[in-house]
Amino acid sequence: AFHSTSGVNVGNSSRSTVGLMISGTKIDGILPGGPAQGSRVTKGDIIIAVDREAATSENVTTLLVGNDEPGVDVVVTIKNTLGAEMDVAFTRMATAKIADRRRV
Repeated sequence: AFHSTSGVNVGNSSRSTVGLMISGTKIDGILPGGPAQGSRVTKGDIIIAVDREAATSENVTTLLVGNDEPGVDVVVTIKNTLGAEMDVAFTRMATAKIADRRRV
C-alpha cells in the first residue's frame, strides 16, 4: 500500500503539515508532536472532507497541505471507526518543527 504523510509531497518537501500519516483517505497513524496528536482522530478513521471539500485518494494530500502555510487553520471531516462523522480543527504546523520534536 502507498503511504503518504500529509504535508509531504512525493518529490517535494512541503513546509506545513497536520501530522497525519495516511493511505488513501484512511489514517494510518499520527505523527508524534504534530497538530493531530491528542485530537479525536485515531488510526483507522477515514478522511471524508477537508475544509468542506470532498476528499478522495487522489486529492487528500493536496487538500491537507492546502496553501502550505504553517499557522493556517484547516477543518478535517472524518468518519471514525464507529461510523460517526465529526469535524476536527487543526492548525498547520511547520514540518521542520515536527521533525525537531521527534528527535527529543
